[in-house]
Amino acid sequence: MNSQKLASELLEVIRSITKISDLTYVQVFSDWLNLSMQTALLIGNMKEELYVATRYMDFRTAEIAANSAKQGRKINILHTSGTANNSTKLQLLANLMSNPRALGAYEELASNPKINMREGEVPFSFVVIDRQFVEIEVINPNQPDTFFLAFYFENSLLAQKLMWLYEDILRDSREDALLANLREMRKIRSSPHE
Repeated sequence: MNSQKLASELLEVIRSITKISDLTYVQVFSDWLNLSMQTALLIGNMKEELYVATRYMDFRTAEIAANSAKQGRKINILHTSGTANNSTKLQLLANLMSNPRALGAYEELASNPKINMREGEVPFSFVVIDRQFVEIEVINPNQPDTFFLAFYFENSLLAQKLMWLYEDILRDSREDALLANLREMRKIRSSPHE
């Protein structure tokens, strides 16, 4: 099946689930890097508020979200604690090892009063920016721990529905453990090598 046909079929599923019959996508992403760059661009240009429900920890978007919070924008983040193979702690460690600026960005996320961050059971990643711009991850059930596909939409009704989903997940969420994980990672990075 070619990617265009797959995108059309998946769009039909999203239309059916959301009950938005005239929903059209702006772009489809088949690789994580391009999606991450688009997300960073959208967050960097946002005017007011960001909702992120994510199964991944990514330094680039975390840094841009932290900078947006410093400029007075409201950031709402729900992240999954992950599976045994894809835990938040392991993702943090990988980010910290690959980029020394990651620690500061994650500490800002965990401590800035404009940022509300919680842990919950996120079934798929999605982003809502300024109640208009939406990115939705599509998960491959055969490989749920790896990135498969994502759609980018500009649709306020879809944004509203995903914000409702965000609120549902938030009700069952728990206090974020990121700050404790960061402190532990800082100890690991600062301890002398044996």
